[in-house]
Amino acid sequence: MWGVKMQQEESYEPESAVDVMGGSVFKNLWGYISDHPRLMIFSMFLGVVGGILQLAPHFIVYLIATDIIADQISASHIYMLGFICLVLVVISFASSGASSYISHVIAASVQKKLRQKIAEKLTRVPLGFFASRDSHDFKTMVVDDVEAVEDGVAHLIPETTAAFAAPLVILMLMVYMDWRMAIISVIGLFSAFYLMGVAAAKSTEITKEFYASKAKMGRLMTEIASILPMVKIFNQGDAAIGRTTQSFMEFNQLIAKWIGSNVNTTGWFMLLSSSALVFVLPFGLLFIYLEWLDLGTLIFFLLFSIGLNNLTINIYSLTHRIARQANIHTKMDEFFNAAELEIFEPVVPSGKYDIEFDEVSFTYERDEVLSSISFKLEQGSSLALVGPSGAGKTTIARLLPRFWDVNKGAIKIGEVDIRHMSYRDLSAQMSFVFQEIFLFSDSIADNIKIGREDATEEEMIVAAKAAQIHDFIVSLPDGYATKLNAKVNLSGGQKQRLCIARAILKDAPILVLDEATAFADPENEAELQKAINHLIKGKTLIVIAHRLSTIKQLDNIAVIVNGKLAELGKHDELLAKRGRYNDMWQAHIRAKSFKIGTQKIVGDDK
Repeated sequence: MWGVKMQQEESYEPESAVDVMGGSVFKNLWGYISDHPRLMIFSMFLGVVGGILQLAPHFIVYLIATDIIADQISASHIYMLGFICLVLVVISFASSGASSYISHVIAASVQKKLRQKIAEKLTRVPLGFFASRDSHDFKTMVVDDVEAVEDGVAHLIPETTAAFAAPLVILMLMVYMDWRMAIISVIGLFSAFYLMGVAAAKSTEITKEFYASKAKMGRLMTEIASILPMVKIFNQGDAAIGRTTQSFMEFNQLIAKWIGSNVNTTGWFMLLSSSALVFVLPFGLLFIYLEWLDLGTLIFFLLFSIGLNNLTINIYSLTHRIARQANIHTKMDEFFNAAELEIFEPVVPSGKYDIEFDEVSFTYERDEVLSSISFKLEQGSSLALVGPSGAGKTTIARLLPRFWDVNKGAIKIGEVDIRHMSYRDLSAQMSFVFQEIFLFSDSIADNIKIGREDATEEEMIVAAKAAQIHDFIVSLPDGYATKLNAKVNLSGGQKQRLCIARAILKDAPILVLDEATAFADPENEAELQKAINHLIKGKTLIVIAHRLSTIKQLDNIAVIVNGKLAELGKHDELLAKRGRYNDMWQAHIRAKSFKIGTQKIVGDDK
């Protein structure tokens, strides 16, 4: 059976504090910067230099203190040490700034590459992948999560490196000065970090719940905003407010739970990490009394214990940001590991554009949608798909570009199974105008040229004229440069004609129209139909329509009922059979002829 393939990559799931704190998060982040490893290493080096040199004031104060104790202090010496301190601090800020600049440049490149990778992945997954997920989740991943990756690349990598490197330098200096005092200085710190690790392990689950609740709240607000007119029409404002209030309450409860689980940990961490002086001062004085230590060395440990405390607090502040990165990488890995439609032994298209459905059956979520559908559409001919709603007409059209893979049978273009065609070759052969309107928040010109970006302005205008939308476009203040946003009010018919102009401009040999005239007003429908008739010359055409008057002239009509091909033939042939199509046609005629009061309105269909 034809199927889908899974990428052989391990999914990331933060199950422990060790995983969150050090391993997989930074491994994932480093994977993103595979194109710039040396540049990132240089950024990390500069960050480490900047972090270490931040300790310069502590060391200068230590030197001055030892000079005072030795009675060797002088004004000139103080000025010199002060100048050295100033230079080192300036170098520290310059190094940190350069590190940040380089890492941000890398982050911008990573974001672009990651969004491109997401876009490419979206073209390879079956449509069923989208059906089971909310559009808000994709928006969050492409926009919000990719933006958050910037924090990981531009900040966490260099900042974490510097945050750990500087304390290590201090510890080495402490061991060099006096190993006994070094051990005493880090008793509280090691206790603090152990506590932090235990707390991180316990908070992994609540962290997941927090981000899941946040995503749920975002989806709910997006949904309510999109259906707000219906909410008002049906007076469901109270119900909508109730749903949002409940979501907000759940989110607030999670925040309170999260804060409650962290407040004690944070308090104890701050107490233990700042307790170095509590241990250093009494033991230092004891060691001086025992003549194991001199006063200058004690001052060194007092000064650098304070500096070490500040650095460890910086490390603690990174933990929640690392946890957020872990959550993002979990979502990213789940997405990139999603099943893809597989290309079986790629074959170059034959250059012919006849279409054949050979005993095609398709099941979606255990429900059989199509059963043993067979027909052949010669190149340059046309086929209409008609039938009741839910019969499977749109599914047939969407199987053609492999939105899903069939469960049985085969679909062929030019005698080549579409499962053997590359995505680029397959999409290049066809244009679509779906009932659902897909327009981007970009200029009208860019929307029309999506399928053919190298088209000239003249070619674009010709396509717009054929779609009966040119006059409206030029009436706008910015014409074809008009940005499609909330300020530009387009009717459903105008949006549909922009999509038709897009298909006309692409000029693909196969054209699929799904309710192409659904939003056309009576005045423009005839002209739009003429434009479509001109467009389809020489093309292989599939049309889905409920208004039977628009497809009478097509070469063949397929009647789809309950996922099966009930009838196939020309308009007159099907009427002569007195079957399902004839029943639909008679119902169509009755719908076109009705009475309003005493005036009879009769359609022109015969």
